[in-house]
Amino acid sequence: MPSEVISESPIEAITDSVIGLDGNDYHPSLDKYYFLKTLSGLKLHADNLRKNGSVDKAARYGIRAAALELADSLGDPEKQALRIIFETSPPLVTLRISIEAGFLKHLKAEKPSTATELAKLTGVDPTLIVRTMRILTAARFANEVGVETYTANDLTKAFLQPGIEDAVRHGCDVVNVIFAKLPQFISNLNFQEPDNYTLGPHTFTFGKPLWKHLELDPAQSQLFDRMMVAFKRNRENWVDIFRFDEQPDNDLADDQVLVIDIAGGHGHKLKDFKKKYPHAKGRLILQDQAHVLPTPESNPNAFEGLKQCGIELVQHDAIRLILNPRKMFM
Repeated sequence: MPSEVISESPIEAITDSVIGLDGNDYHPSLDKYYFLKTLSGLKLHADNLRKNGSVDKAARYGIRAAALELADSLGDPEKQALRIIFETSPPLVTLRISIEAGFLKHLKAEKPSTATELAKLTGVDPTLIVRTMRILTAARFANEVGVETYTANDLTKAFLQPGIEDAVRHGCDVVNVIFAKLPQFISNLNFQEPDNYTLGPHTFTFGKPLWKHLELDPAQSQLFDRMMVAFKRNRENWVDIFRFDEQPDNDLADDQVLVIDIAGGHGHKLKDFKKKYPHAKGRLILQDQAHVLPTPESNPNAFEGLKQCGIELVQHDAIRLILNPRKMFM
């Protein structure tokens, strides 16, 4: 009988390639100093790989998974559990405070700033800046390069990008508040699935569904739209991930729905799908709120482009589905 092949985990593979040892071997050079030096070298390699773009996203995900596995292997489970419980919310909350107070945007990568200097620029109490930056630097959202002295890093810059800064506000002001109320909401339902979407967690927390809330608050609606643009900009195109040509959908009639893109904006992804699979059978539906979908009046070019691709527009609230598609993307 052939021998069983046991594949290595990502961290074992990295250990073998970098240190040159099997994970079960002992070697006297594997002391703390050597281990830290090896990790430092890996950090430099990872920075170079990210900056020069020599690895694809799949490889980066694998490397990150290996690094997380290494971090988990060094931790005590109970301490990890407590850290997760008490360290999840504070970074987001303090990030929200630092953005609102305005001192985070004054941090530079090349020129350190002291808490006193940031206080003079913003009028914020320097003690509050120190306490806030203590959490942000521990979360690696910025660097502490001296006593009460800070610089920006790549994450600092990312958090201040349009859309991502809006996501910080939405995550703190809306999502975190809903999650805080969610146990009570589920308990009130006797731990059953809700049967009325209009009485969901957002309504329970804020008194109305999300889409109605956004409709009545233009500023929040604009913030939400900018956030969604950032999400779409930073995630893979589902057309490239989902291999439609490998799916058994050739039995669809032309009047049946093949794909619905929910909250698909102006339909860019469906147009990509149509271009990649021009002979696919079935209807393509773009579903979004009325004020988002292009019309002959609001955006004639986008409307005409969708029409030429045979894409249908359905005004809806992105929650209730009235169609029965083979594929659905949200």
